[in-house]
Amino acid sequence: LNAKYALAVANGTIKPVNLSVYDRKPMFLKTNVGVFSMVMIVAFILSAAYPTYAYVKLYSLTKEEAKLKADVIKMKQITKKLHKKLKKVRKNRDLVKTNIKKEKLKIYSLGDTINTLDKFDKSILIRQQVMKDVNKVMSKFHLSSKRFEYNSSNTLMVQIIARYDKRDSISKFIKELISYGYSSVTTKKVKKNETYYESFVEIQK
Repeated sequence: LNAKYALAVANGTIKPVNLSVYDRKPMFLKTNVGVFSMVMIVAFILSAAYPTYAYVKLYSLTKEEAKLKADVIKMKQITKKLHKKLKKVRKNRDLVKTNIKKEKLKIYSLGDTINTLDKFDKSILIRQQVMKDVNKVMSKFHLSSKRFEYNSSNTLMVQIIARYDKRDSISKFIKELISYGYSSVTTKKVKKNETYYESFVEIQK
């Protein structure tokens, strides 16, 4: 009977029966002591777990802080290099600007020089042409000269000498040059004696 009862209880066929003359004691967790013990155990576990959690969290934050500090240091180094590079670039830019300014001044100066030379060449050509025309007309009317003098780039003073009996050749000389297109051919001063007739003629192109 005992064996069958134990087997039936084990299989759950029947509920256990208190065969004692005393009341069956309730389960430990259902008692006040059990509940209090369980609460204390849970409280202990929680109180023990929080410092661990706090330590893990603090460690994680410390690690993250160290990483951020390393990143900041790295960024500062990069920024320092960029500032140094930027300073160098600005220095090169200022140097290029200065060189460009110098080159512009050289170009302007060269342009002025070219213009001056161009004017000078034109002035020389004008003078040469005037001299050719004067010599040509003087030869035509058999005149001679004592002096040629340029007062400006387009004004020539010629001291012409003619025989006294051929002094009208000077007026012919003047008319001939005017026919060449000269703007002004005038007599400024006259000297004469019994043999020669001198006239200072001013010629403007």
